[in-house]
Formats: sequence, structure tokens, C-alpha cells
Amino acid sequence: MEINIRERARCKAFAKIAKLRLDIRLIKDDLEKQDSGIISMEDLATVYISTKRELKTWNYIATLIEKDE
Repeated sequence: MEINIRERARCKAFAKIAKLRLDIRLIKDDLEKQDSGIISMEDLATVYISTKRELKTWNYIATLIEKDE
């Protein structure tokens, strides 16, 4: 049985949201520990902000998919 395109899009969006939430948690932990690895703390903070912005975008996309009939 083939899953329709709406369901596939929904699954992809929610998988992306789950991954972004995990990334945000990990980046936040690194910021709190002052552990930026090979990049500067400033760059890590920028990545954190960008990842949060991307999560908002994917939440919006998921909302649109859910509203699609």
C-alpha cells in the first residue's frame, strides 16, 4: 500500500522537527558548558539561533500540511 504524498510530507516534517529539537538541546548544552569544539562560542550561538529559527519554519510547514485536506 502506497502512502499518499500528504502523509509522506507529514512524516518528513515531523522527523525534521524531532531532529531540530534534539539539535537545539545539544547546542544549548554545549553553550552552557562553554564547549564549542573547533568553532567560536559566538559562532555556536549563531548556530543555536539559526536552528531555533529553522524549527519555527518547520513547525509552520507541519501546520500547513496538517490543515491541507
